[in-house]
Amino acid sequence: MSGEIPDDNTPTGDGATGPDGSQPVSDAHAIPVPGQRPAPDAGGSRPEVAFPPVLNGLDYLASVVEHLSGQPTARDLKYAVLHLQAGTEVLLKARLQQEHWTLVLQDLGKEIRKKGTARENFAQGEFISCGTAETLERLQDVVGLDLDTRHTAAVTKLGKTRNALQHYGLTQSAHAVEAQAATVLDFLLTFIHEHLLPHLAPAEQGQVETAMEDVRQHLGAITKLIDTRMNGLKETLAPHEDITVLCPDCGMRALVAGEPVSCRFCYRTWPDAASAASDYVYSEMLRRESLDPRDNEERLVHHCPSCDVPTIVDVDRRESTIYLCLGCGDTFDDLIWCKGGCGSLVDPKTCDIDYCSTCTDRLYARF
Repeated sequence: MSGEIPDDNTPTGDGATGPDGSQPVSDAHAIPVPGQRPAPDAGGSRPEVAFPPVLNGLDYLASVVEHLSGQPTARDLKYAVLHLQAGTEVLLKARLQQEHWTLVLQDLGKEIRKKGTARENFAQGEFISCGTAETLERLQDVVGLDLDTRHTAAVTKLGKTRNALQHYGLTQSAHAVEAQAATVLDFLLTFIHEHLLPHLAPAEQGQVETAMEDVRQHLGAITKLIDTRMNGLKETLAPHEDITVLCPDCGMRALVAGEPVSCRFCYRTWPDAASAASDYVYSEMLRRESLDPRDNEERLVHHCPSCDVPTIVDVDRRESTIYLCLGCGDTFDDLIWCKGGCGSLVDPKTCDIDYCSTCTDRLYARF
């Protein structure tokens, strides 16, 4: 099913919780989490908020798998996305904090210039934390973690989905949300086990392990559902194997080229092939960690020699790369740049002079 799922790009840790309820993570050396209270007296007072950082992040993940269980409604999908993004930020920043609490700050210099000490302000939640992209960079460049590009791309895409949801609304199918969530959840469970657990006290390790097991069980059900659906699509996709690529929306290899361009897994259908090619290229740039501010989709999507529409993308196929037109579905083993310098690609098998049709017409027009 699909539903409108309306993200918040508001930095966490500036003294107020975001609309998703996320909290800045606490220091490994007795710095309290803003909003955290000691356990209530034995007199029976109302419960207090008391979530250490890693358990706080896992609580968000537990909420995610609960919202995706059974037949999720549009509201379930909405909160699954919001809570998954919140949990991801909390857990990634918890590892930064284990290294040193100042790594969580967006700008240490600005925090030092504020009234009071930076450490005191941090303890009170009076600070602005770094964003998700910078968090990933610091985990790799400062802490020295080796993170898989597929996982960092999934986290980056999740941030975009959350932003779209929070700021201008988003329509996405349950299948797409489940597939995206499964990839990020799988990464986070491994991240917790390998990079967070070893730095926790034994008592907290036990609590975290128990919470992780519950999330694992629910994730197993979601993953099984995804696998079952993909297995059911094998016969449908088999005739289109050469023109099937990864869907930019759900990440499953189920997007079939040809008008209309659509994903057989999540049912996303693009209004035109050029839009699909643009989304595909951006997704691939993230996955390959080749996103460069100087690049853009227009420069990396080329006109098809067959239909003359900007819908050609390069696709990895085992040990080689082929060119695929998402519009007409034609594939090319090798394309070369037009000698006319226009930036178009031409097929040397069908073009004797290595000029595109437009440049060829210009050449003949001179005579």
